[in-house]
Amino acid sequence: QSHDLRVGGTWRTVMLSPQGERHIVSGVYREISRPRRLAFTWAWDQDDGSRGHETLVTIELSAKGEGTLLKLTQAEFAETEHRDNHRLGWDSSLNDLQRIFG
Repeated sequence: QSHDLRVGGTWRTVMLSPQGERHIVSGVYREISRPRRLAFTWAWDQDDGSRGHETLVTIELSAKGEGTLLKLTQAEFAETEHRDNHRLGWDSSLNDLQRIFG
């Protein structure tokens, strides 16, 4: 994993599936407006080493009562199936965060 957290900086991470398959995703930080907004590109590495279709992920944070509201947007997807798969992944991750930090 690597992260160069600055506008124009790159990031890369490796995810392991429950079956042990490696999935590599990377991108470039497009906007860092601390502490409210973060935007970065997202593309999966393909089997041939190329990068797949690139999307833009935007995370916006705002105060809500004594907590924080997190709004995550990812667009534009090449296929509806990819959008739906990402929704499942983000939902799982955000539910884990809510469970941990309540």
